[in-house]
Amino acid sequence: MRKRLLVVQAVLVLLGAALVYLLNGEYAALGVLFGGSIVIVNTLLLHWHHRRAERFAGNDAGKNMRILYRAAAERFFITLALFAIGLGILGLEPLPLLLGFIGIQLAQVLDWLIESKQRKNNGKRRDPYLW
Repeated sequence: MRKRLLVVQAVLVLLGAALVYLLNGEYAALGVLFGGSIVIVNTLLLHWHHRRAERFAGNDAGKNMRILYRAAAERFFITLALFAIGLGILGLEPLPLLLGFIGIQLAQVLDWLIESKQRKNNGKRRDPYLW
């Protein structure tokens, strides 16, 4: 993960919210912002767990796997909790929230494509989780 991924995600969530604001109003735009923010929180959590694995586990495969499983479980439950907050407590519209979530999740694919093209042109491979 690189800073570029977070920048792409932030720009896309803001552009998506602005577009939805123009088309459907501010309430729908808040849903897009919240849905996109869920993805950004997941990206930051993934980065935190990756750094933690580097620091504490090193080359120990068992520790790395435990951190990996814990990261997956935490991300799953945090995503569920944030969806519950957005839909249940805040009462945001489901469709804009889901569209924001899915649209910003696609930024990950866009980042992989950019990295793949750079790798192909430069002949170098770098860790996809480094900043």
